[in-house]
Amino acid sequence: MSGLGRRSRPTRSRFDGSNYKNNFLRERDKLPGRHHPGHANLRVMRGRFVLLLLSILAIPAFAGEMIWSPNHSRAVIVDTSTRRNIISIKSGANNVRLFYGHFGDALDAWKPGLSKLYGIPESQVGKIVLPSFVAAKWISENEVQIDLDSAFTTMNLDTFEFTVRALVSGDGKTLSTKFGHSHAAQ
Repeated sequence: MSGLGRRSRPTRSRFDGSNYKNNFLRERDKLPGRHHPGHANLRVMRGRFVLLLLSILAIPAFAGEMIWSPNHSRAVIVDTSTRRNIISIKSGANNVRLFYGHFGDALDAWKPGLSKLYGIPESQVGKIVLPSFVAAKWISENEVQIDLDSAFTTMNLDTFEFTVRALVSGDGKTLSTKFGHSHAAQ
């Protein structure tokens, strides 16, 4: 009556408590579908490679240009990937967006110059459009000359286009601005 009521078991290696951890790991690695222990490092390396690849692809995420200062310590960065150009000066970890309100160079500060250029009262100068980048040239290691095109509307909804030549310091302060009629002036 062999086999009645008794199931046959596969024979396993003898298990003594003294070498519990090593026996457990050895048996675990024999299970089907278990990967070789060296493949864990390969999976980590693949993950790191994918992370590195994605970070490299994210660096040139903007479509624009960089104009370096003569000593390569600063750069004018023009981001043309959006509807309007975003112009900034980068120095090390500092990135200052120009013509957007830093250091009193908000576009509203242009209203007195524009009213003088077109001979209209300053109160009639309405919304000024964010400027479009034309050119930039470093005058010295700490000053850059930037040429821009922009436009504004009056309270009567008339539109006037103009050019701006701004002298900007390396830390983002606008030192001077000169306005001119646009080449496509009305």
